[in-house]
Amino acid sequence: NIRQIASILGHLRQNDLIATDQIVEMGAGRGMTGLIVAGAAAASSSRKVNLHLIERAGTRAKAETKIRTADSSKNSKDDCLRLDLVDVARVKCDLAHVDMSKVLPLSNSMKTVVIAKHLCGAGTDLALKSLRNIQSIIDGCVMATCCHGLCTWTDYVGRNCLLRLFHSEVAGLSTSFGEKEFNLLRRWTSASVLEDNIKPDSTTNGDEVKKEHKVDSTEEDKGKYLKNITAVVKGAGLGCGPKGLGRACQRLIDHGRCEYMRKNLFSSANDSDSSSSDRSLKVTMKHYV
Repeated sequence: NIRQIASILGHLRQNDLIATDQIVEMGAGRGMTGLIVAGAAAASSSRKVNLHLIERAGTRAKAETKIRTADSSKNSKDDCLRLDLVDVARVKCDLAHVDMSKVLPLSNSMKTVVIAKHLCGAGTDLALKSLRNIQSIIDGCVMATCCHGLCTWTDYVGRNCLLRLFHSEVAGLSTSFGEKEFNLLRRWTSASVLEDNIKPDSTTNGDEVKKEHKVDSTEEDKGKYLKNITAVVKGAGLGCGPKGLGRACQRLIDHGRCEYMRKNLFSSANDSDSSSSDRSLKVTMKHYV
């Protein structure tokens, strides 16, 4: 967990997003990721940072307790975390229903960064949709996606991107691409955590897959989709194996999300400031952990 938070914090630093006025953590849980990021942001600027935690359920051992009990007398300007300079607010609401324009002050004078860690499956898509009505004030967004097998066609934000890709001259798909095909794609992502010693031509089942979280499928389905992906790998002679193809499916799902962000959150067409006209070019996939 420390390595994961450090990775997110590192990407914020590399993209000049650490010196910010407010941090929004989507699907915050206990809020420890937001706590560390906000504390680091406050230490880098030596000024107050607002931390907004969005979570549908209450949790114990929350970040609020650590921030509330932070002692400013024990801090120095050389500290890497300044929790005494963090103001925190928690919003209890499902990401599918939250109105972010009511949560954040709509001021372009405040630098705003959005973060998320382990926002499972469709949670990432719901978070991205909730940011559309405040896209003009978002300066940066770092989301570590997970549990691609829990995505849904209904909530997925990259549907238009996948439709365009699969029907392009490159993919050349002659039949329609829709929910049925997407469900196969998302299930194949579970092959990315297969044991390294499982061969492409092995007859494996769902019990041999390490899942990040439980996927909504029966035991019969688990065996079926893994046999499908191993058959595809063997028939196409792919050197990546089922694990590599599963990882490619993950990347494809996240690529659709990147395209959504380019067009709806960081599009230059929505920017009045010409100096930020290349914001959409900065939406990229990065290595996490």
